[in-house]
Amino acid sequence: MIASSLGYSHTGDGYTLWHLLAVAAAVCATGLVCWGIWLMTSDSSSPNAARLARESRLRNGDAGDFATDRQNMVDHQLRARDITHPEVLAAFNRVPRHRFVPPALEHLAYSDEPLPIGYAQTISQPYVVALMSQLAQPKRHGRALDVGVGSGYQTAVLAESCDEVYGIEIVAPLAEAASRRLAELGYKGCSLPGAPI
Repeated sequence: MIASSLGYSHTGDGYTLWHLLAVAAAVCATGLVCWGIWLMTSDSSSPNAARLARESRLRNGDAGDFATDRQNMVDHQLRARDITHPEVLAAFNRVPRHRFVPPALEHLAYSDEPLPIGYAQTISQPYVVALMSQLAQPKRHGRALDVGVGSGYQTAVLAESCDEVYGIEIVAPLAEAASRRLAELGYKGCSLPGAPI
């Protein structure tokens, strides 16, 4: 874990947003990590996760053309390999990946490859995002920190399983676009400091 490698330990009272941002900023500033996620449990009792699940069903209704592609991605790229965490698999079935890639690349959104999103950045291939999510072991009523938000796809995947997701992105136009996209898709439990939500 990022925090434990920097000598920060969990006291049982939960991490504050400022602790998380300070650790993430220190890691980014030292160049040790350019992209990663950190998940921890909290005592949050917000109903955000259940609300997101309901909204997910609604927003995927307009993406029927991609439903089969999304299911094939889950079955052949994730489940057929070593992704077994039920929350992670369910999140991948709900998050419309094609909304996180440039329109010209939507037809490749569910392929097992990274895709360019502009500013010399990419959206990671689905398997990599799933593996990181599974290793983080997302939990309901949990919090997650997504360092290097990019287009916001990993943030959305985590938001399907956690009540709160905090994201950091140093490329301002990507942060702003990700913030708008997450809001349009109904992910209200996501916070990207410095980007309008």
